[in-house]
Amino acid sequence: MHKGIAASPGYAAGQVLLLREGEPDLPRDVIAAPRTEAECQRFRRALERAKADIVQTRDDVKERLGEHECAIFDSHLLMLEDPVVVQEVEAEIAGQRKKAAWAVHDVFSRHAAYFSGLDDAYFQERAADFRDLGDRLVRELLGMKSVQLDAIDRPVIVVARDLTPSQTARLNPAYIKGIVTEIGGTTSHSAILARSLGIPAVVGCGPLLGELTEEDWLALDGCTGGGQRDENGSGNRERTESGPIRAANEREAAVCCLSRRYGALPSSLAGRDGA
Repeated sequence: MHKGIAASPGYAAGQVLLLREGEPDLPRDVIAAPRTEAECQRFRRALERAKADIVQTRDDVKERLGEHECAIFDSHLLMLEDPVVVQEVEAEIAGQRKKAAWAVHDVFSRHAAYFSGLDDAYFQERAADFRDLGDRLVRELLGMKSVQLDAIDRPVIVVARDLTPSQTARLNPAYIKGIVTEIGGTTSHSAILARSLGIPAVVGCGPLLGELTEEDWLALDGCTGGGQRDENGSGNRERTESGPIRAANEREAAVCCLSRRYGALPSSLAGRDGA
């Protein structure tokens, strides 16, 4: 497995769950001038639905993790309520006669590109927020369903290109043993939420989705960014234990696999209590 960035401390071993969401097929045809107002109305309705979903997620996070973590979603609401952004989308629809999904994609992509170009890691991560919100609105407008991560009911290591804050907030630590992503950094909202949830995470690993299958097992070290496909299946054991016994066994499996990769027990693993 590619070396990544340690984003949330802890050790985990488990079966891979690949999170692949298809790219939206954007309608790029120009609409007739009389239809632009109706298309603006579609955008506003999608915007309200997205905001309502974020409010629900924020309230759930506040109840589970506290006031500080739910501030992430307050910032997302402010971004969606920004009159400049809303006006830009409606101007694209009315002036360029684009369908709402196309207009949303172009406007949010421009804002994401602006933040990506800034010489500051924090602001570069905010580009991910614009991409997340733009993608959320596009999927809402196109009627695309997202993967229900809160419905996962077996122990897994989630492997994804990236996780949005809303996706991360819905993860159940009882089943999501670890997170591995192709992109991302330690200051992303998703990394912050993973730390709050106590889920070990390694991010920025590069292309993985094409290299792994859901038959694979992974071990990861969220303290150093290390990880390894578990070729010998040391993580493939019965998970009927509960509490400290299961946690100890998961750490043992992760340490066993990682030590094979490094040739010896990494110093970062010595004397740790695990996740």
